[in-house]
Amino acid sequence: MRRAAILTVLAMLLLVPAIALAQGTASDIVELVFTDGGAQVGITDTIESVAAVTVEIDGQQYLLKVPVTIDIDTAVPLTSSLLSVPAAARVGQLGIEILAAEEFTEETEVAFPGFWGGEKDLAPSSDDSKLVVVSFDITNCGNEQASLSSYNVQGVDDTGRRFEELEFSCEDVNPGETGHCVSVFDLATDVNIIALDIEVTDHRQLPVPR
Repeated sequence: MRRAAILTVLAMLLLVPAIALAQGTASDIVELVFTDGGAQVGITDTIESVAAVTVEIDGQQYLLKVPVTIDIDTAVPLTSSLLSVPAAARVGQLGIEILAAEEFTEETEVAFPGFWGGEKDLAPSSDDSKLVVVSFDITNCGNEQASLSSYNVQGVDDTGRRFEELEFSCEDVNPGETGHCVSVFDLATDVNIIALDIEVTDHRQLPVPR
């Protein structure tokens, strides 16, 4: 009886740090509250989950699965946000900010960011071609490292045609950080790139019902 009581007490004492290990899914933000002190986001939610608790008694370790209920009811000022990205610039978990587009009709040196980056001399493929170098930043709005290295980036002209890049390089970015990308296109001199079409492959872990 005493052993069972000790086990229960220790499990309760270890419950608070174990909550950090709980796997649950919170719902989206449900309320916006505007006050004199600035905009705040009201968050209310209840998460049902299971926490893993390890208890050692008399040299024997026990792994317990403890059901937990986490109630969230708080207001967070928007000024405390880790980052802010315009909704129109959001692609998947990345925020995109196009910085500049430069055109070259002769060989030029282009600096590529990222681990495999560096400076490279590039030239148009013919006398009737030009290089278009588009530089832009990406901000990681997700909760895991991301980049555009394996994603599809195409140039779009004023008639809606899409063009594959000649060279592309991008930095990997951790959550909340911003990195730099460069995309180079080899195009006819009468083609004007007015936009980038960026296709990302997103993923999400979904629980399997038991």
